[in-house]
Amino acid sequence: MDVLWLSLAFVLGLVLRHLGQPPLVGYLAAGFMLNAFGQHGNELLEQVAHAGVLLLLFSVGLKLRIKSLARPEVWGGGLLHLLAGSALLGLVALAVLDLPAWQGLLLVTTLGFSSTVLAAKVLEEKAELRAFHGRLAVGILIIQDLVALALMAFAGAASPSPWALLALALPLLGADERRAIGGGVALADAPIGLIGPGTGLGVSGLVWSGQRWLPLQTEGGHVSFAATSEREWALSRVLQRRFGHVSPERLLSGPGLVNLYTALAELDAWPAPALQPAQITARGLAATCPHCREALDLFCAALGTAAGNLALSLGARGGVYIGGGIVPRLGDFFDRSAFRARFEAKGRFSAYLAAIPTWVITAENPALRGVATALA
Repeated sequence: MDVLWLSLAFVLGLVLRHLGQPPLVGYLAAGFMLNAFGQHGNELLEQVAHAGVLLLLFSVGLKLRIKSLARPEVWGGGLLHLLAGSALLGLVALAVLDLPAWQGLLLVTTLGFSSTVLAAKVLEEKAELRAFHGRLAVGILIIQDLVALALMAFAGAASPSPWALLALALPLLGADERRAIGGGVALADAPIGLIGPGTGLGVSGLVWSGQRWLPLQTEGGHVSFAATSEREWALSRVLQRRFGHVSPERLLSGPGLVNLYTALAELDAWPAPALQPAQITARGLAATCPHCREALDLFCAALGTAAGNLALSLGARGGVYIGGGIVPRLGDFFDRSAFRARFEAKGRFSAYLAAIPTWVITAENPALRGVATALA
């Protein structure tokens, strides 16, 4: 299916170019359209996109001279652009994100990374990259990127993972930015767990140092999957034949939903049409496909087991949060699922887990607050 999506983006790019507009607009339009229809790219598409950005930057480097970056109009313009843009966006961050002034400025300074590739592509398409104004514009943006990189390196030598950044945002979430699943009361300054199915399975958490929250960078999505029912044991054997090692990520992710769906088909010997994760989710929620529905049921239950394991491993009596792009889309279905029952189903420690709250993150772009905290 990724070939079809790439073809659509290519066609829209050609149409926009024929109309005298930057093809980049067509590529963006294709992405917006597919997202609106519930389509999401897989890991292959992500890799192709990253490779395209890297090759574009490489081509830009071939056409620029290093000494051109040393010109006063370039580095001076870059610094001026960075300061002016940071000040303006900083005011927006203060109003929208309700951050301290210095955290907001650190955050918006790093947003300068997003413009170089877009500007270079537009200039290249107009054959203006070698012109004076083209070299000046890209040089200014490169200087801006270098300053932002230096600022990030100064703020913290080690770059937290995306899930560690999201974890840093958890204590900042308001009551209206999370949805409780089950009961329990969080203990102050106790460890907090985070698990999130998306393109993969992210796992992180927070521990209190006595002065601040410290995020955990883990690979918890790649531990061994723990089956707790005959059905899960049978499915895990199917997946073991495919992959060898079966981790929770093989089931609890977008590709994991597809694995569950096709494993059910192999186990029960029914023909499985090729479906994307979004299609499995939509048909399961609408109850138009019993196999998709079972895949969602198994997904929610297995996520409960994984979240309970995380809570016990961390002693996460400050609560466990569910992030990622899949669970928020499940809505009330997830609330009614076996997630919470499986979260608490730990034998002698069921009462321990029953006292731990679990929440689905509903905030928009919460990781931005985590970025600001990491840069502080």
